[in-house]
Amino acid sequence: MQPIQTIDDMSSLFCALNECDCWSLHLLRIRSSEKNGVTYFARQITLKPDGRLKKVVESISDQYVEGKTSLSNRYDNIVEFDGVNTDKIISRLRTDSDLIRDAYKAFVCAFSNPEVESARSWK
Repeated sequence: MQPIQTIDDMSSLFCALNECDCWSLHLLRIRSSEKNGVTYFARQITLKPDGRLKKVVESISDQYVEGKTSLSNRYDNIVEFDGVNTDKIISRLRTDSDLIRDAYKAFVCAFSNPEVESARSWK
C-alpha cells in the first residue's frame, strides 16, 4: 500500500469513506507498563438503528473534506515524522518504524481478534 503523499491524497481518502457500506466500530483499551509494554484490547460494538454508524462516518468525512475544517484549509503538507511539531503540517510515521513497529503489530492483532467477553471485563 502506497503511503499518502499529499493533502489531496488524504482528502480523496476521506471522500471515499462515503462509498463504503461495511463498517465496524471497536472500543479500544490501551495499557502501558514497564513489565508488559503496550497492550491493546478491542471489543466490537454495534450502533442502532442500522445505518447509524455509516451516518457517523459520513459526517466525519464531510468535516475533513468541506468548509473551514477541511484538510486543505487546515494543513499545507504531509512529511515524514522528524520529531518537530509544525503548524499546518501532518507528520507521517510508517508502520515499520522502530518507534512503533512492535506496538503496531499488537494493535493490529487486537483488532483482528476482538474480545468476546462481557462488558464487565472493561471496567
